[in-house]
Amino acid sequence: MQPGMIFGICGVVSGIIGMLTLGTIFIPLGAACTVISLWRAIASGSGSGIGVSLLSAVVVLIGFITSPALWVAFGLVAAAPH
Repeated sequence: MQPGMIFGICGVVSGIIGMLTLGTIFIPLGAACTVISLWRAIASGSGSGIGVSLLSAVVVLIGFITSPALWVAFGLVAAAPH
């Protein structure tokens, strides 16, 4: 299997599970898997790994958009004083 594929597939699965159940747990997990997958795929030059990573990023982004709980969490973090 190409580098980045395993984490990319985990990111897609986590994103889909996050859309259907607990988005506050699975969407951040999917985002972490996506970042790791993309990093590994780019480092090795794996085209299929990059493709799965980008698919994972799209699924995680859609999961974030459809999760109001994550909107609130992100808003609270963005509004915190620095």
